[in-house]
Amino acid sequence: MIQALGAALTVLLDVVSFLVSAACTAFVRAPEPDPAPAVTRRLRTELAEGMRFVFRVPFTRVLVVAGIIGNFTLGAWSTLGLLFLYRAVGLSAAAVTPLLAAGAIGAIVGSLSAGPLVRRFGDARVIWVAPAVGAAVAQVAPLARPGWGVACFAVGAVGLGAGLGLFNVCVRAAVQSNIPGHLLGRVTASIRVFTRGAWPLGALAGGWLAGAVGARVALVSVLVAFAAAPLVIFLSPVGRVRSLEQLVSSGGETVADKVPG
Repeated sequence: MIQALGAALTVLLDVVSFLVSAACTAFVRAPEPDPAPAVTRRLRTELAEGMRFVFRVPFTRVLVVAGIIGNFTLGAWSTLGLLFLYRAVGLSAAAVTPLLAAGAIGAIVGSLSAGPLVRRFGDARVIWVAPAVGAAVAQVAPLARPGWGVACFAVGAVGLGAGLGLFNVCVRAAVQSNIPGHLLGRVTASIRVFTRGAWPLGALAGGWLAGAVGARVALVSVLVAFAAAPLVIFLSPVGRVRSLEQLVSSGGETVADKVPG
């Protein structure tokens, strides 16, 4: 669409698609139970409870650290992928699109594989092995060259996407299953303040790095740095257990000290 219609019109059509989605959602009709009477509490107190839980429990604490590293480098990847394919490889907009979409295909494959792999190996192992393998496969992406060499980028994007798809399914399921319901919203928001906030900073850093050392070298550097995220998880208490249920009880108390090293 960018190549055929131009960037401005393509963005405008994307905006319209969101408006259509909002209109469709407005027509959803489903009976909902009345909410429970709200208990008057101070917002600052509720936010503090969420933060305390996040940094007290090993699983959520390491999620914050690994999430900051991962989203910072993935933000840089989102910027560098375009710059690399346009500048270093010299592709057109229409040729860049399927290569970037390859990561989404990998994510779908990884998400569909999550159930069987978790049953076979345990979710605690999958959440560090999957992104580690994805980071290793992604190292072939900077090898892309004009012609058939662009397949290297597709392979790297699929591998990285599959690892992230597996990771996200396992992490979100574990968060929803092991965190007390009354704290779930606050804990999730607390985690995302740090992890999602790192993405735009990484995107800016990726653009600066491309200008300083070139898109290809910058892409290699970012993918190497991404490998630190699964390493942090492996070196944490999560790396010592098979199931994340061993780290978080229904009351939010940690039991990592009971797990043999």
